[in-house]
Amino acid sequence: MSLINVDVTEEAIPPQKPVDAGTYPIVCTSVKEDTSKAGNPVIRLVFKIDGEPNAQSIFKSLVIPNSNQEPAAHMACGRMVRDYLKALGVEYGPDGFDSSNFLGQSANAILKYLDDEYGTKNEISRFV
Repeated sequence: MSLINVDVTEEAIPPQKPVDAGTYPIVCTSVKEDTSKAGNPVIRLVFKIDGEPNAQSIFKSLVIPNSNQEPAAHMACGRMVRDYLKALGVEYGPDGFDSSNFLGQSANAILKYLDDEYGTKNEISRFV
């Protein structure tokens, strides 16, 4: 075996961490259609904070409104999906939308800093 001459210490390559709460430009770097543990269709989005190479990714699961939901949950999920579509400039209409169009889209978002039993992370509060 040979010596691989690369410095991967934390001084050379800092660990990823959440940013302070505030407004940041974010870009969608991953989109995956999936099913939630409860059996609902979801779109799993991953965002990076533009200009913050050491920031953790931000994960968001959007539950797609479906016929298995109570009316209030159906409307709440629909509003959330619509908010993300509008903020990220993804076209939609009565016939739906193409989830792959989230990929590469960007927006300014107000991020929260969370520190709970699962650790520290950022979460999207809303778009501006």
